[in-house]
Amino acid sequence: SSHLTPSGLTSSRLPSSGKPDRLHTLIAASPKGLLELSTKALILATGSRERGAGSLMLAGSRPAGVYSAGSAQTLINLAGEMPGRRVVIQGSGDIGLIMARRCVLAGAEVVAVYARSAKPQGLQRNVVQCLKDYGIPFIGQQVVTRLEGDRRLEAVWISQVDALTKRVIDGTEQRIACDTLLLSVGLLPENEIALSAGVTLEKFGGGPIVDATCATDVPGIYSCGNALHIHDLADGASAEGEKAGRAAARWGQNVGRTAARWSWGVRGETSEGTTGEASGGRDGEASDALRLSQTPPPPGPEETGQGGSPAAHQREGDRDGSGSRLHRDIADAIPAAEPDDSTLHLICVRCPKGCDLTVRLNDDGSIKELTGNGCRLGIEYARAEIADPSRIVTLSLPVVGSREPISAKTAAPIPKSRIFEVVMAAQTAAATKTAVAEVVTTKAAATTRASLTKTRTAQTATSTGSAGFSPPIQIGDILVHDIAKTGVDLIATKSLP
Repeated sequence: SSHLTPSGLTSSRLPSSGKPDRLHTLIAASPKGLLELSTKALILATGSRERGAGSLMLAGSRPAGVYSAGSAQTLINLAGEMPGRRVVIQGSGDIGLIMARRCVLAGAEVVAVYARSAKPQGLQRNVVQCLKDYGIPFIGQQVVTRLEGDRRLEAVWISQVDALTKRVIDGTEQRIACDTLLLSVGLLPENEIALSAGVTLEKFGGGPIVDATCATDVPGIYSCGNALHIHDLADGASAEGEKAGRAAARWGQNVGRTAARWSWGVRGETSEGTTGEASGGRDGEASDALRLSQTPPPPGPEETGQGGSPAAHQREGDRDGSGSRLHRDIADAIPAAEPDDSTLHLICVRCPKGCDLTVRLNDDGSIKELTGNGCRLGIEYARAEIADPSRIVTLSLPVVGSREPISAKTAAPIPKSRIFEVVMAAQTAAATKTAVAEVVTTKAAATTRASLTKTRTAQTATSTGSAGFSPPIQIGDILVHDIAKTGVDLIATKSLP
């Protein structure tokens, strides 16, 4: 049997038959105390954790003001607190790019985003919408090597990195004054419980080695999501969770599978000549590792690749925590053409793919030729970007009587040139307590669906003197009508009781 305790999960192997004739007993903490649950199948979806400053081996003092990008995101979005006012960001993963924009919208100055790589590691749409749109510099092949400050961070020292060896170049240090350093230097699968259960982990990626059904080498234990490997998008983690759930359900229903045979292999091939789990190191490098070779029951359609064979998981290299992908030079990602140029280069941001668009213009500014788009969305984006670039603005605003702010967004895209005007208008509305909210409710009948709209005032502070919107606030409430006279409303994107 297996036991999930506060210190982790310990496990004994099932008999060689591989049948689910024993239970995993979970002992877990809850608000009501310890719970003991028994199950034939267990899915480990424990997610990931951020690499901290310790992984960078920074010289200097250890002052306050150094945060992981995720912890800074929590401070701003959930606690309504600013980590600092002059921010340097190390690492160009997606969360680092998003936090660069978030800090600017919250009123901070972002000096630059620095990275060891020559190109940003996040999705191209985040490069465009988080850096280019807000004028935040990206500086590649430079890293933070030293911290300066007594009680609070006062400056960081930046050094250049050799393009080939990725090592710091001596004598290239420069001082950058700042009070905050945000680190976006990668994610690590969280597998302390898996380790204590005896699950075999991949040497480089850090996730469990699994078969095509997300089953680990401990019968009845499955792994999925960022606990298995770091995903670019939540969609991939969700799909993987569904796959693990179906497999675990079959196991729990006594379908089971044959006993696994483990052998040494290289790059997805076992010593027995059958295809096993493919494993890559950082940046997709091959590595020797334990592979799974087995004879499972016939896989379902969701577990087969082309030709009906079990689809091996392809590990994503942990590139700054954002997964492996095609990287482009920053100049290609966010180019700016001169006004009289007849050719424009754009990155479509309508989906994560980030197609490179080349647009040739007529003399009147209309599109003559468009290439590089993978679908019609590229055409729509190019037309809109040339005629009238627009963006949806997201931000957080204070709530009376609560440290947790209310998240909000514009109900429709607003002109890109008016982003900061809209942000200032939203902050002013909260501070001066003049916001009006509207809630839209929907009633479903047997054959019809009617939308009823009523207007209500978003009660703000009274005699207490504190500024902000007053709860209750529901998703979809209009916090500010016609914000900054753009013709677009600012709406709440979460509920607060």
